[in-house]
Amino acid sequence: MSVMARAAAGDHRAAFARYQQQMSGFVQQNLGAGLGPAFNSSLRHLAAVIPAAERGQVMSAYYLTGYLSLAIPAVLAGLAATRFGLTQTYVVFGAVVAITCGAAGWLGSRLAAERHRPDT
Repeated sequence: MSVMARAAAGDHRAAFARYQQQMSGFVQQNLGAGLGPAFNSSLRHLAAVIPAAERGQVMSAYYLTGYLSLAIPAVLAGLAATRFGLTQTYVVFGAVVAITCGAAGWLGSRLAAERHRPDT
């Protein structure tokens, strides 16, 4: 039965739960699709600009930072979900991610503006 048919039949909670599942899958598939290409292109850029003598150290730091930035939030979200519940953890985690992305975009635009500002 479709989401609209369930809602029309008065089964609002089931319809909303199904909608959440569909949107979660959509978000995971579409937002996660850019992770691999972004990771690979940044790795290619680093390999091109790092001097050969320092390449091993920088690449190790790059991989360590990349893996920890994926693992730590996942472990923390898992711990929070067992204590506070999945829905509350999902909302808080999403808000933290949105705020972090907004802050990174703001900082990136400020740094770009400073870099392109003519010296006076």
